[in-house]
Amino acid sequence: MRGLLFGERKKLGEPGFDSKVPYEIDDEKQTVVVQTIFRKAQTEHTYAGFYSELCSEIVRLELQMKGYEPKLSMIKYSDFRKKLLDYCRDQFQKLLSQPIQEEKKDEKETEDDRKEREERTKHKLMGNIEFIGELFK
Repeated sequence: MRGLLFGERKKLGEPGFDSKVPYEIDDEKQTVVVQTIFRKAQTEHTYAGFYSELCSEIVRLELQMKGYEPKLSMIKYSDFRKKLLDYCRDQFQKLLSQPIQEEKKDEKETEDDRKEREERTKHKLMGNIEFIGELFK
């Protein structure tokens, strides 16, 4: 994961670290990582804690790559954290804006299909809440 997000860049304290070299991250790769971690945490509730710890480690690494000590007071400098929380918020709002109990979308949808769709939406919503809780811890 480190190589994917940060390439060959050295972190604070590693031999070869140079704070004068500008920190650059591929925004597209970072977005894909955020979306993937979120999607997996949202659907695999059992592993929400693991995904939360992974995100914490990525934030720690990012801060060190930028030349900051990985302290709580420095967390405001993390682009990954901001992107992750923005994505969580957007997905939560998106789920809340969809009525859980909708009329049949089309005539072909059976009652069982509608219930299954509602259960999937509730499952995602609870996964989102659980993941945010784990991130908060």
